Amino acid sequence: PEKSGPLPQHNENQYDTNGEYSTDHRIELRVIEVKSKSWDSRQSIGSKMWNANKKSIKANHLPNLLDVAFQTLVVRRAFPNFRVTSWLMMPDKAKVWKAPSSDKRIKTD
Repeated sequence: PEKSGPLPQHNENQYDTNGEYSTDHRIELRVIEVKSKSWDSRQSIGSKMWNANKKSIKANHLPNLLDVAFQTLVVRRAFPNFRVTSWLMMPDKAKVWKAPSSDKRIKTD
């Protein structure tokens, strides 16, 4: 097998996912779980994710969260010296996709 190049250097002026200055100078690995199930950004995340008591996650979201949590655990154990962050990506029903302009459409015969 071919050897890959050196690991990328971490930028010391790196900001974390909340826009805060990060003092963690380890290389970041992102676990990105992409789901086809959609959500609606017009509703608050709290009302969609949490039960009324705000102490437990709604059952329909639990499998997605457990899946990304397990994958994150596996990556952290495999790469303990790296900073690992988790992301759950789902299409947003509230957003409209705009088609590219007609001059860029694929022509068919």
